[in-house]
Amino acid sequence: MEGLSGMEYKTCASTDDFHEPSLAAGSAWARRLRMVTETKTYDILVRVPLIAWYTFICFKLTIQLKSYVASAPADLPDSLFYSNILWQGSLLLFLVTVMTFIILRPSPLRKASGLQPRVTAAMGTFMLSTVVLFSPRMHGVELNVLSAVLILSGHVLSVYVVFWLGRSVSIMAEARRLVVRGPYAVVRHPLYIAEEIAVIGLLIQFFSILTILIVGVHLCLQFRRMINEERVLSQEFPAYEEYARRTARIIPGIY
Repeated sequence: MEGLSGMEYKTCASTDDFHEPSLAAGSAWARRLRMVTETKTYDILVRVPLIAWYTFICFKLTIQLKSYVASAPADLPDSLFYSNILWQGSLLLFLVTVMTFIILRPSPLRKASGLQPRVTAAMGTFMLSTVVLFSPRMHGVELNVLSAVLILSGHVLSVYVVFWLGRSVSIMAEARRLVVRGPYAVVRHPLYIAEEIAVIGLLIQFFSILTILIVGVHLCLQFRRMINEERVLSQEFPAYEEYARRTARIIPGIY
């Protein structure tokens, strides 16, 4: 494109006079926008909607949990009663843990460029919450307990992984530090695996054709997020390529 512009400059001075100021103005705005997005203030401000959303979900879950404890039928089996309390409590613990580290985290060293990584991250994070808007299915005790165990296990594992990430946790594809120990020594994306275990349990609770479609789209978005994050990390940390060669993406020894 630069070569083409050079040819235009030589053959048509009037075209130069018309386009050059607009190109310069656009470039100046792009530089200003880039400077703003790299400031600490901007990094803090973009956390506000996410923190507000997590706070809202925690508030709703707390109310629902209190209502469940207060209004549970007397003939409800203890195994079902306590398993439901545990998985809801584990979800609260996970959200509070993530929210805490998001508040405390430093500014990223590098971010993914373009709109696609941002849209993918936002949809992958928030789309799944629409599942709880559907009516839960009435299952037998065994299936409900299985669902609760999956949700509880997924959230407990997620909290464990988040503690290894610490202040490097992020929704968007960003690089803060390279974590290769703990669960990250086993696979490159342990947090996604832990979250999807909980998603399977959630799908059992709200099983329908539409929720299957939502979860299917969610899984595709999560896979795209993995690729976006790997690209950012490899750009920022030269050691990431060697780490990726020796560490499976999601299934040890297979993929």
